[in-house]
Amino acid sequence: MPRFRMVGVIRVAAVAAAFVVAGVVGAASGAVQALSAQAGVPADTFTGTWKPPHPASDCRAAFLDLTQTGSTVDGLFGPCIPGRVSGTRNGNVLTASWSFNKPPPGACSGGSETYTLDGRLLHVHEICHATGASLYYDWYCAAGPCLQNGHVLTGPVKITIDFHATQRTAPPSDGGRCPTSPVPIVTARVTGQIEAQITPTDDHQGGGYVTDTPVPAVCRVPRIKFAVDHIAVVALTPGKVIQATLSVHIDGEAVHQPGQCKVGTTGTIVATYDDTLTAANSLPNHRLLIGGWSGPCNADMHVITNNISSITAGSAGSSYVHVWIGCLLKTYSGYSPRNCGV
Repeated sequence: MPRFRMVGVIRVAAVAAAFVVAGVVGAASGAVQALSAQAGVPADTFTGTWKPPHPASDCRAAFLDLTQTGSTVDGLFGPCIPGRVSGTRNGNVLTASWSFNKPPPGACSGGSETYTLDGRLLHVHEICHATGASLYYDWYCAAGPCLQNGHVLTGPVKITIDFHATQRTAPPSDGGRCPTSPVPIVTARVTGQIEAQITPTDDHQGGGYVTDTPVPAVCRVPRIKFAVDHIAVVALTPGKVIQATLSVHIDGEAVHQPGQCKVGTTGTIVATYDDTLTAANSLPNHRLLIGGWSGPCNADMHVITNNISSITAGSAGSSYVHVWIGCLLKTYSGYSPRNCGV
């Protein structure tokens, strides 16, 4: 299913590719290959409504409705330029083809994709048949049976996340001080922390922040603070691969463009604890998706993994994410990932 930004009716692959490189996963192929080897995932389903981590005002923030029947998966995407997806599932990987119903002038009319199912996430590799252009991006489950993927957990949970990623995002223009030409993209360092918990009395609590620090010192620094409204936790591999979906709302924002990242904007954050593999930066294969948002929030949509860079985590220029999700098996046992799903 193609990713595109509309300029008239032309699909600008370069802009989409720049966004993916800047804000998503620079070394997605390693993570996707690693996920293909995980046990326990094939029991999950592709059926449901999937969305990318972008605001509803962005044409790329469409929808992907998939229906799985046996090993066959069919779907529809839209709404800007509607089309279809059809393919066959093998384990946790869907190999599919996509096409527009009515291709616009200058657009890639169709191609192939592989979707790797990662609990409530889809890792997508898209190839345009006409040009051979290749893109990587992620979707998250927004509604339907895919919300039940994994072993759904109940009971007390504690979550801590911190992250640092370089050369990632495109902070918004801030009144002329940041470069806006020839391409209005300024790389930035993304940092932040998140803490959340489900208490023994089933209260859902927590909060966090995301700061985007542009490389040019003259640029202002966008930052959001958010509160956690609801937490859903699933065990993809009990005690080994745990995924938490946080429903949040922005309760503080600074130096964004007018109309961006407004207080009250709701969003989704998906964090995956995975100690089954060692990633490129020598940390476990943890993953973090920030967004989408219910309204425009143009500097705070990220996918951060430990496969972005092979620079050892903590060294100059490194990118990393630490995810810890601990479940309480018994009151006296303490919180631990090993307790999740066992």
